[in-house]
Amino acid sequence: MNTLMKLCKLNNDIIGLVKRNILPFDSFKQVFIFGSVLETNEINNDIDILIIYEKISNEFIKNLISFSNKLEAESCILVDITVLSTEEEKEIQFLERIKPKYLKLK
Repeated sequence: MNTLMKLCKLNNDIIGLVKRNILPFDSFKQVFIFGSVLETNEINNDIDILIIYEKISNEFIKNLISFSNKLEAESCILVDITVLSTEEEKEIQFLERIKPKYLKLK
């Protein structure tokens, strides 16, 4: 298997891993993955994730910590999570800034 094919497989595995790990967390309104993990010819230094929430709560914070810890443990890659409320995302237009280099997972 050539290097590019290995990188594509690794990136797809990471995307699948993130998808599987966000399912239990109802407090995450939307989840996006962006950055080098979406580039087929890039080596991943980290996994960039945007989580958008409607309401901050103790449950949300516990879910966020659990999600991050589990994802880092399973992927052995640093997880870099950006967390914004729906209002904050609208205000700073984070998704517009990184467009089209993101993938909505939830």
